[in-house]
Amino acid sequence: MSSSAFLSTVLEQVVKLNGDNWHTWQAQILMVFQLNDSDDIVSGKEPEPDALKEWRRKNKLAVTLMWSCIEPEWQHLVLGQPLG
Repeated sequence: MSSSAFLSTVLEQVVKLNGDNWHTWQAQILMVFQLNDSDDIVSGKEPEPDALKEWRRKNKLAVTLMWSCIEPEWQHLVLGQPLG
């Protein structure tokens, strides 16, 4: 199974954030971030200057992954929001 297929399979298992399931959703989405090596985005650690471009790419991916795992009526809360 390719890594993108595996990521899709894992994403399908993440519950949609709906306002009542924060802790479950948070734990599951953090596992997704670990899978695609973007967990450093939500750690709060500042990137080194030479790593900034890669950090920005990972941030965009992390926001998109989170957005896909949120109920539609809550998705507006992450649109245009960086994680770091």
